[in-house]
Amino acid sequence: DIDNATYYVEYDPSSDTFTARDQAYYTSFSIESALDSQTTTLKQLGLAYLEIPFAYGQKFETRFGGLSLGGAIKIMPGRTYDFSRAIDTESGDVTEDLEDYEVSGTAWGGDAGVLFTPSQAEDLSLGLVLKNINTPEFDLLNGGSIEIEPQVRLGIAYEMMDDRLTLALDADLTGNDVLIPNYQAQYVGGGVNYHPVDWFSLRGGLMKNIQQSDEGTVLTAGLAIGSKWFQIDIAGQYSLETGEFDGKDVPRYGRVQLAFLSKW
Repeated sequence: DIDNATYYVEYDPSSDTFTARDQAYYTSFSIESALDSQTTTLKQLGLAYLEIPFAYGQKFETRFGGLSLGGAIKIMPGRTYDFSRAIDTESGDVTEDLEDYEVSGTAWGGDAGVLFTPSQAEDLSLGLVLKNINTPEFDLLNGGSIEIEPQVRLGIAYEMMDDRLTLALDADLTGNDVLIPNYQAQYVGGGVNYHPVDWFSLRGGLMKNIQQSDEGTVLTAGLAIGSKWFQIDIAGQYSLETGEFDGKDVPRYGRVQLAFLSKW
């Protein structure tokens, strides 16, 4: 602001040059203008839900091997969040007032699966799972909704050491939409599961999103304790690639899951 007149100048670091700009250009392209007027915001869209499944499966013996068919109906209580913040909001303030933008609800979902064990290779198992067949839906505060798209996953497992060690490979056959626009998840992975006794098992492995590269390789681990009547299962996933949040390096992908299982 010189002599009561305002001048706008754009600096290009690649060419080390300055270019005169007008008010309209400054308003449309300046980060400073966006911060001052709060015309550019940080969109926060989230979904947290639980799955309470009721499943049933049946095994059939055929001339080619064992064929198991199963399915599950899931009750899915969840919460959605949908609001915007100014892009200069402090990291610690991003999650403030979540309750003001929260919508609670319950959806239901359906899963189905098939498992085949060839008669000529009884230690080998081939499986196919279809999750969320009915596309469960959760309402948003603004009147919209978040849909959980169906997923199809293929898996192969091989038993060793008198069924105490299992080697497994699995892969998503479809790209799965997530809450981030224009971002898909399609994972392939593998690992081992060691279960020396009936009441204890330990597993670990690797997986990777073949649709996106920013997550890098993801380490996976799990622990299960208990009888088949009641079992506690804890699992975690941790990306080797990191990003920065609130001045700290954090994994670009992380997940922890706790499940209580009962089989009869």
